[in-house]
Amino acid sequence: MFRTINGKIAVATTCPMCGDTAVLSVSAAGYAAWQNGVVIQTALPELDADDRERLVSGICPTCWDKMFSVPEDDEDEDYDDCDYEMGFDPYMGCYSDDC
Repeated sequence: MFRTINGKIAVATTCPMCGDTAVLSVSAAGYAAWQNGVVIQTALPELDADDRERLVSGICPTCWDKMFSVPEDDEDEDYDDCDYEMGFDPYMGCYSDDC
């Protein structure tokens, strides 16, 4: 299936959002372990979070940041400072005593 060179294989990924492609060189044994159910962090510890995400979902770091980061000017838009000082947790949607 894959050509192994010095215990490594090349795995190509394509971002489903933007079409960006990347080829990752990973441990053949680690890749096989991941495909057989070992969590990717354990199977391929040599990869950083961005490369692991590329293997799991195909999503490139740029698209990941666009989808999940909060622009600085929008950070405080969901609640005002008074609510925050009173213990409002914007992530839970309630005051800390009521959560």
